[in-house]
Amino acid sequence: MKLLHVSQELANQHYGEHVGKPFFDGLVSFITSGPIVAMALEGNGAVAIVRKTMGATNPADSPPGTVRGDYGIDIGRNLVHGVGLGRVCEA
Repeated sequence: MKLLHVSQELANQHYGEHVGKPFFDGLVSFITSGPIVAMALEGNGAVAIVRKTMGATNPADSPPGTVRGDYGIDIGRNLVHGVGLGRVCEA
């Protein structure tokens, strides 16, 4: 677990697949607006367990008891982000 500030460069790299989409600028602005807590979780079934705990991308579609269902504000500011299986992040 690591507390860090995401630079504009890192945000652009991390969300590069979304360049040109209508939500890209807001996404980068949000992720660079303050500190984040980065975590790497591993183990048998870790991806499925973490995804279930996070809830659906849109907090409105997430059931109570999930992080996004209980604490998410909207689809762009939903408190938690998970990267795809096998994707490695460094900071």
